Amino acid sequence: GGEEKRRSDWPLWGQAAGTTTRHGATPVLLLLLGLAAGAGGEDAGGKVDLRKLSVEQLRRLHQQFGQEEDHLAQSYKKLKTASNGFFEAKQAVKALKPESLGSRVLVPLTSALYVKGVLASADRVLVDVGTGYHVEKNISQAEKYFQRKIEYVGDNMKRLEATVLDKRNGLQVIEQCIREKMQAEGQQQSQAEEGG
Repeated sequence: GGEEKRRSDWPLWGQAAGTTTRHGATPVLLLLLGLAAGAGGEDAGGKVDLRKLSVEQLRRLHQQFGQEEDHLAQSYKKLKTASNGFFEAKQAVKALKPESLGSRVLVPLTSALYVKGVLASADRVLVDVGTGYHVEKNISQAEKYFQRKIEYVGDNMKRLEATVLDKRNGLQVIEQCIREKMQAEGQQQSQAEEGG
């Protein structure tokens, strides 16, 4: 009866840590995780009741979330760098004008090695499409290609940003549960010492 009513008040993954239910109790949060079987506290739906995990299990979960959040943040930075590169390439293609023909340029052979060259065409460019392959395109095609890449990377960045935020929220929730368990253990120890 009453226990079932309180369960419906518990926030799920993604809600702010530190909130309280309308009953005034700190919420027990159920995380939607893909934890390995045997982690403890896991039901058939893949949800983990953090109340059922020991402090040590919560610390390991916290460490796992921290590592995942770090990895995702690094991936986000790499996507941001790629997006900036596509934007700069698009701007360089836009800057090509017929009067640019014959201009001296530096041609990138690798990310660190450039050779001197002369612009032989102002209406066709070689576009690096990855893994060392280049495709010849006209200016309009090249601009559209870079715009598609910018949009694609931007969409991936938005999704990744949401995932990073979820991981950060998860870290806060786990930290809150560790504090509550440590506090409860301290109270039990104090009561045992007073009673003994």
